[in-house]
Amino acid sequence: MNHSDYNVFADAGWTPTMRHSWNPDNTPAQWQKRFKEDLHSALIPVAFEQKGTGFSLNTCDGLKEMAPLPAEIRTIIQPPLHGGCRRTEWPPA
Repeated sequence: MNHSDYNVFADAGWTPTMRHSWNPDNTPAQWQKRFKEDLHSALIPVAFEQKGTGFSLNTCDGLKEMAPLPAEIRTIIQPPLHGGCRRTEWPPA
């Protein structure tokens, strides 16, 4: 099992689920209640476009709620502007 917190789960037309074993699927709310994990994580609407193999994130609403990276990580890399990975546009504009 992975232990995490301060995640943003995309509410993009389906409810994401997590598993502590092969079954059952747990919604983020069920996961928080049953396992007392991801208590600071949130399910937020995410506006995006997907065309072929391209993906475009159209909003950053809700992503500023993320906690800062731990100090030991900040000394290795610069913190991203938003939760998750840095956004990349390809080909470069």
